[in-house]
Amino acid sequence: MKSSERRQINRSLTLRSWEKSLAILFTVFFYLFLYTQAESLSVTRGPYLQQPTPQSVIVRWRTDTESDSEVKYGTSPGSYGASVKDYAVTTNHEIKITGLDSDTKY
Repeated sequence: MKSSERRQINRSLTLRSWEKSLAILFTVFFYLFLYTQAESLSVTRGPYLQQPTPQSVIVRWRTDTESDSEVKYGTSPGSYGASVKDYAVTTNHEIKITGLDSDTKY
């Protein structure tokens, strides 16, 4: 193998290492950005309940920044054994909780 061919292979290897480092760096910054966004999220309206039935209710709220939606709930304070999540990104959040027991305080 000629010296010029070795140099070309070394350049290719170096570039590939650099590309991998850039991809890792991008991933770290992307997750850091998402974490920072989640930390700065503020509820600007609600939460409030709509269309209650003995077995379901809709929970709505609004945020100042787009995000996904999640409601955690349970039958005793501080114990939220169930949750409903919607991965759609929005500022107007709406979660329908179904399968509730009637005459039960959540």
